[in-house]
Amino acid sequence: HYPLRRQRQMCIRDSITSLGNVEVKVSKFDSKVYDSKTFSCYKGRCDELYSYLEESNYHGTSNYDILLQENSDNASVVLLFSDGNSFYGPPNSKINVPTFAINSIQKAGHKELQDLSINSGAAYIDLTRLNQKTAIDFLLYDINDIATYKEKETPIEDYYYGVVYHSDSIPVDGASIRIQNRLDEVITKSNGCLLYT
Repeated sequence: HYPLRRQRQMCIRDSITSLGNVEVKVSKFDSKVYDSKTFSCYKGRCDELYSYLEESNYHGTSNYDILLQENSDNASVVLLFSDGNSFYGPPNSKINVPTFAINSIQKAGHKELQDLSINSGAAYIDLTRLNQKTAIDFLLYDINDIATYKEKETPIEDYYYGVVYHSDSIPVDGASIRIQNRLDEVITKSNGCLLYT
């Protein structure tokens, strides 16, 4: 994973550098937005932003219903770094802003991320198949994303289903569930149910 992590870091730096002098708002999220922070970048110099991003931790599956719902900051472009995998449903945008979904994970929701990007007038940047220069070209120029991705298929043996209860037999809403030796996480629904794929 190290080469892809390095490629993702370089993609971020090159993206910011190519945009010139910009304000960058970062929102860290999974099933909720943890915090948002704004950074001023001058000609790609934004060490505080890069350090902040490198300190990010993976918290589990994403709930895209909490993102891309409004553009209160009047963003001119969105860079969504995500694998597109979610217990809650595919990424969906209600804002009219080009959204470049950027992914560095092989087992990602490629089709979902590509659909999100194309529907917003942007391109999907799959770092598992694009080199660094091509990834930046997708950001800077109006390049049509012609890659074809299939709907994600999950074999039935990769599904886990269950209900989480308190000791007094009341379903637990919002419990965080992780499978041993996996990075994925699911959050139980209001009825305590979970479906882990």
